[in-house]
Amino acid sequence: MPFTIHLSIVIFLPLAAGLIAAFLPAKVGRWLVVGATLGVLAYVVAMLIDFDGESGRLRYVTDDNWISELGIRWQLGVDGLNLFLIALTALLWVPATLWSALRTEERQRLFMFHMALAETAVLGAFCAQDLAVFVVFFDLMLVPFYFLIGGWGAGDRVAATTRFVIYTFVGSLLMLAGAIATGVLAAQNGGQLSFALSDLQAHVLSKGTQQW
Repeated sequence: MPFTIHLSIVIFLPLAAGLIAAFLPAKVGRWLVVGATLGVLAYVVAMLIDFDGESGRLRYVTDDNWISELGIRWQLGVDGLNLFLIALTALLWVPATLWSALRTEERQRLFMFHMALAETAVLGAFCAQDLAVFVVFFDLMLVPFYFLIGGWGAGDRVAATTRFVIYTFVGSLLMLAGAIATGVLAAQNGGQLSFALSDLQAHVLSKGTQQW
């Protein structure tokens, strides 16, 4: 039985738990976030059991209009490649949040919120089947990691945070420019403006454009 709408739920489950935990006592909120990561892991295990890799098509697809004027769709899906990246994310976040919950972190509710936001962003980036949605989640990913490094990092965390911002900001701008160019050029190549990966695959760019 396909999970048609549940990818959105599993992506935002950690963020929802992190937001609620921010208003609860730290001793309660941290375990709520841990519970959310366990819920994500349980869902991913169910996907691994249910997944049919022989079909060669996307599974558990969510495909809705988001910003139709810009050709952006809320399109999520799982295939044989990103399934294991999603599973690895879900698996690694459990011990990471559990270890954080067992420690007495300074401003622990805020710390757990950023951990939850980071998991949501990483899962969203791996599930995205629209290039614009991928860029949004990729950029969102930078926010919690910036605060986690700058607020709770050890050693020379100021210098580490500065380097992180410089490298990721430049990379993010280049990725954004590349995504916009890909969508616009594909539209000029006989299609309509769309950032859905399936549409971009159907309108192959010229060899010269790809090399550029």
